Amino acid sequence: FAELCNWADRHGRDRPWTYKHHFVNLRRGAGLAAEPDCPIEGCVLRAIGQYARLALDPRESARERADALKFVAHHVGDVH
Repeated sequence: FAELCNWADRHGRDRPWTYKHHFVNLRRGAGLAAEPDCPIEGCVLRAIGQYARLALDPRESARERADALKFVAHHVGDVH
C-alpha cells in the first residue's frame, strides 16, 4: 500500500497540472470547506472527490480508473 501511495509522486511529473492537487491552503480559524479554500484549478480536497468519481465511472477505461484510484490513495495520504 505504501508503494501505491507514492505512485503519484513518481508519475506526477508526467501530469504537471496535479501539483496543486497535493495540498490545500486553509483560512486561519476557519473550518475545512472545499469551496472557499480550494481554487478552481484544484486542491487536495477537490482532487480526492474528482479522482474517486473517476475511479468509480464504468465509462472510463480500466487504466484510467486504476490511475484514479492510485491518486485517491496518494492524496488521502497527503492529507494524513
